[in-house]
Amino acid sequence: MMSDKIAPTASGPQLVASGFDVRPADASDRGAAARLLGRFLEERGVASTPDDVAKAVEIALQPRAAAWLVMASRGGVAVGVCLANFVVDPARGAVLRIESLYVAPQHRRHGAGSALLEHVVREARAVGVARVEIDVFPERELPAALIERVGMRAVTGRRYVTS
Repeated sequence: MMSDKIAPTASGPQLVASGFDVRPADASDRGAAARLLGRFLEERGVASTPDDVAKAVEIALQPRAAAWLVMASRGGVAVGVCLANFVVDPARGAVLRIESLYVAPQHRRHGAGSALLEHVVREARAVGVARVEIDVFPERELPAALIERVGMRAVTGRRYVTS
């Protein structure tokens, strides 16, 4: 059973073994989150405007938003972001669907993506989310090993889920 609280349970940054601070975004992250999400969309060839991305960040930052926005930083510099949305599945209950998982190119392959994904899966379990999902497309370059390391498994050619 999912608790009434849908926000991640962490009250502050969590320094993980890779040296990244991972935490729920707050109002001070507006600019960095929008910038990173804008790059995510740009790299994938998705048309968007800075205003559209900024609006999405504002929605995700609302206290009762059905979304999580999580930041990864190193040395006080934002290097990655994860945006996930809740959906209701009549067979499973609350499902958290990761829509965007992005790490700035110069910080890839150093553990930031793993740190973000581990944080989101751990926090989802802590608040009673039945399942976390992420769709992996060839252009997303998310290695299966990274996803499987946090206990997710492939259920289709591109969708990975927690058990």
